[in-house]
Amino acid sequence: MTTASGKGQQYDEIAREYNADEDLPVAGLEAELIESAFGDCTGLTILDIGGGSGVYAREAIGRDIDAKSLERSRIRWLLGDGSKPLMDRGIEIPAFDLYDMTKANWIFDHAYKVNDLRGMREIIAASPKPGGKFISISSLDGLGNVIANDSAVWSRELGQPGAGSGHALQLERLFQSSGAWPFRYLLNGQWNNEFSGDALVIKKLAGEDGASRTTVEYTKDGVPGRHEMALRFDSGTSDTIKKWTATHKLGHASGLFHEHSRPDRDMYVQYNYDKVVGYADALSRAQQDNYSATQLCTNIFVAQHYGFLGLEFMNPLGEEGHGSDNYDQSFIMHYFSTMMADPKSVDDDPIKPDSYLLAMKIGDKKYIITEPRRNFKVSEWDIKAIQDMYPWKGQAAVDFAAINATTLMTTARPAVATTRL
Repeated sequence: MTTASGKGQQYDEIAREYNADEDLPVAGLEAELIESAFGDCTGLTILDIGGGSGVYAREAIGRDIDAKSLERSRIRWLLGDGSKPLMDRGIEIPAFDLYDMTKANWIFDHAYKVNDLRGMREIIAASPKPGGKFISISSLDGLGNVIANDSAVWSRELGQPGAGSGHALQLERLFQSSGAWPFRYLLNGQWNNEFSGDALVIKKLAGEDGASRTTVEYTKDGVPGRHEMALRFDSGTSDTIKKWTATHKLGHASGLFHEHSRPDRDMYVQYNYDKVVGYADALSRAQQDNYSATQLCTNIFVAQHYGFLGLEFMNPLGEEGHGSDNYDQSFIMHYFSTMMADPKSVDDDPIKPDSYLLAMKIGDKKYIITEPRRNFKVSEWDIKAIQDMYPWKGQAAVDFAAINATTLMTTARPAVATTRL
């Protein structure tokens, strides 16, 4: 069983509800998936981290736990922190690298800090013997890691709020007081009052829910859940692009707009609107209503009505809607060349910048804006924008009166992130 510091008593208090999950329909599906993944476990030595009340361990030996089964050493229960090796507490267990299989269901969702997650992974990586198997179920399907990674990218470069960093932006990941996963809504559909209504809700999109999207800037008053980041990733999306997308969206949530939507964009990049994925379909529908290609590609309301993704390249703030004289294509708020580009146009000539949706212009030459590298960072102009929006005034989360489009200042008690599936 895994317990974070001080959580043992809390676990005892919810044990009855925890066991009741076995009666839910989803528990049957989970059991089938686990059984399929495990296969025949006869004679195997298995490490079960975060086993809760031991439902799978009990089924593995075909009976409820009793004193005789414990005496036969067929199964042992150890109370510990799943992010720290039990050996550190002087507890004797079979040597690591001797387990045939390691199971760790749900524990990653309870990693409160990056070091917790790192400790869990180190233990898991060290436990199986060569050729052994690791099996896990995570309620967020990796989304929790994406959230931790995107906030880490910003925090690493921004530093802590203060006079030294020059900003007042405080990023905090919220959990319920019980330690339970922070779902924004209760089962009855009501907002979970464990959280302030201005928290940034991060959720995962699936099916036909559309592309990733985020509300822009902080709104002090309004309905609970008014700040939302919705992420959608295709099955082939790399971890780097997932992290970049979430980092980019967190920039939006903080009040930043697209760099490639600036009114002076065309001085620095070439934007080929006809390369936007879905352009031909949107244009056909718009023309049926007597709208021109120019109107589709320049009028925010027309683009929005026909679902044209070129909306992402339009300037929502007018001629004064940018806060720097320096155009920065390395800005986290700037798309790379393949972002939202029609794959067919790229496949026609993948080394030709004109095949792409965006191309950087330097002198009389054009260049492809490459996808972010694994260890990408936010740029100095990203940092400057945050400092302008959230200047340090002696305390974190200073309130401002209104939005100033010229400097991209926003009402500035920064949104705080919570998550749901």
